[in-house]
Amino acid sequence: MRTKMQIFNWLKLTKT
Repeated sequence: MRTKMQIFNWLKLTKT
C-alpha cells in the first residue's frame, strides 16, 4: 500500500 505516499504528498501540498 502507498498510503504513506499519499499522505506525504498531501502534506507537501498543504505545506505550500
